Amino acid sequence: MAAKAHHLSAVFLLSVLVLSLPGVVFPATFTFVNQCSYTVWPGLLSSAGSPQLSTTGFALNSGDSIPVSAPASWSGRMWGRTVCSQDSTSGRFTCLTGDCGSGSVECGGGGAAPPATLAEFTLNGAGGLDFYDVSLVDGYNLAMLVAPQGGTGGGNCTTTGCVADLNGSCPSELKVVSAVSSSSGGGGCVACRSACEAFGDPRYCCSGEYGTPDTCKPSAYSELFKSACPRAYSYAYDDGTSTFTCASADYIITFCPAPSTSKKSSGGGAAGSLLVSGAGDLRHTPLQFICSVVARGFSIVLASVSSISVLALAMASDLHAEPLSRGFFVVGRLVSRKSFHPEALSSTLKTAFNPGRGMEFKMIEGEHFLLKFFHTLDRDRVLGRCPWAYDKNLLVLAPVEGTDDPNVMDHDWCEFHVHIHGLPLGKMTKEIVAFIGNKLGRFREVDLDCNGEVWGSSICIRVALDVTKPLKRALKIRTVLGDEHLISFTYERLPNFCYYFGCLGHLSRQCELQFQDGFIDPGDNPPFGSWLRALVPSNYRNRNGGPPLWDTPSFRRPTFVSRSSLQSQSLIPPDSRGSTIFGDFGKAAHHVPPPPHPAETHPAPPSIPLPEDHPPSPTSGPDIGPKPCPEFL
Repeated sequence: MAAKAHHLSAVFLLSVLVLSLPGVVFPATFTFVNQCSYTVWPGLLSSAGSPQLSTTGFALNSGDSIPVSAPASWSGRMWGRTVCSQDSTSGRFTCLTGDCGSGSVECGGGGAAPPATLAEFTLNGAGGLDFYDVSLVDGYNLAMLVAPQGGTGGGNCTTTGCVADLNGSCPSELKVVSAVSSSSGGGGCVACRSACEAFGDPRYCCSGEYGTPDTCKPSAYSELFKSACPRAYSYAYDDGTSTFTCASADYIITFCPAPSTSKKSSGGGAAGSLLVSGAGDLRHTPLQFICSVVARGFSIVLASVSSISVLALAMASDLHAEPLSRGFFVVGRLVSRKSFHPEALSSTLKTAFNPGRGMEFKMIEGEHFLLKFFHTLDRDRVLGRCPWAYDKNLLVLAPVEGTDDPNVMDHDWCEFHVHIHGLPLGKMTKEIVAFIGNKLGRFREVDLDCNGEVWGSSICIRVALDVTKPLKRALKIRTVLGDEHLISFTYERLPNFCYYFGCLGHLSRQCELQFQDGFIDPGDNPPFGSWLRALVPSNYRNRNGGPPLWDTPSFRRPTFVSRSSLQSQSLIPPDSRGSTIFGDFGKAAHHVPPPPHPAETHPAPPSIPLPEDHPPSPTSGPDIGPKPCPEFL
């Protein structure tokens, strides 16, 4: 009995001595937790020269957790595979996202095919610390959180990861879409590629001449990832805010850490659902991230009085107007290949808009900017007078509401006033005009005469155009009786555009397509020209009945008003050029007859005298019968 007691005492003493030795390193345990509503298949890859783990892949059902032990000094990466299935004939196992190419549940040394959210670890590294991070450099496929547990202290030992649903806000050019819905998470956008994988550009891949921290900078795409997941790697050299260290800790790796059951979305998360829930010390979370969350209509709940240790983001439908209560916002961009100075643009906008209650200007992601007005009247007045141009290049402006994220909004649509020429009088109906407007873009309204009718030598409509597409010169319409009519278009206040291809944002001499093989120089007969610009008489007045709007050399604003409000104003001269200048649009572009004005600079429209026999607009007398209306362009 005494011998047994002596043996136990020796074992205890040895254990105490081992625990007290500073150089002793213990294995770590990784616990995988699946909070998704579908099965996730974790994949594990050991680095070259690192000890192998007991498993390289397994199935993790919804709500389950599985521990995996790692030896001391292990390094490697882990990820989640989704939308997986096994072929009934060949037995081959494949996944739509994160597939490791092994053909089985075990990866057997295969890495994750991008896009995939990665957790990377180096245990017992420099100074005896564990180094870990969550990386979106290879893209994103599902939310992941890494939380250290039971560390002995030392280093920046805190929770990291990406808990946002990036599939719901992924740009269309980066989306990986599954057409088939399944219980394993398929259907809709299932992953978001990195810009490097999508485009292969060295600037996005940090390769070649961009292979150093000095030459490789964040792109608009990586900043989109960073704004949503500020602690995750967004590009190759995003080390400063993305690498964390801890000493002798275990780690919990949680997939879909929010209780939300959706990892994909066609239009954002479900209203009213809990979107994000994370644990850990978030005192170092960038303020801009918290502000961006508030701006999207979420409430922030901070728990723990002594320190900020829990962050829960919940939909706050009753607070949706609060984030924008101190301003009315507009997001914009300049459609141009030329760079611009933000301070010069800000100064010009403030002068041109001249808001009664003031305006603030701020650059945001990429070349986009955000305008903050302090009264809705100022904002609505600016938006109602689109299109605007800066240095003869188009400014695209769009309102930002409380539920919008200005960084991921569609900035490719701008409203123009378009003149329709050559439409037979019998076809000048609101329905036909709206049909034509929707062929151009997104129809908004048509100008009516003072009797609420549509007629004139041409019809003017307001339509939102996709500024990434060429301008339309003409359209052939066919009636049910077989009649065909070629109608043509001109545009009010048209900014710089290419005469070769009709693209906005650059002149012909700056067009990149002219340097491609197969380009035929049209010479003096370009398919587009200044004849696409509709004449806007100088006596047009603004929509609100105020004085004529003014121009400056560097900032030209449109002057337009509904024709129905011109009955007591000067008559509008007809367009003397008509609709016969368009030629045969069925031929190749370089065979189009030369336009009347081949030069790229459009001179000021000449003053066209009114016909002497044209009746003046009535200013007095009895109100009998329909009112005479002015002629229209």
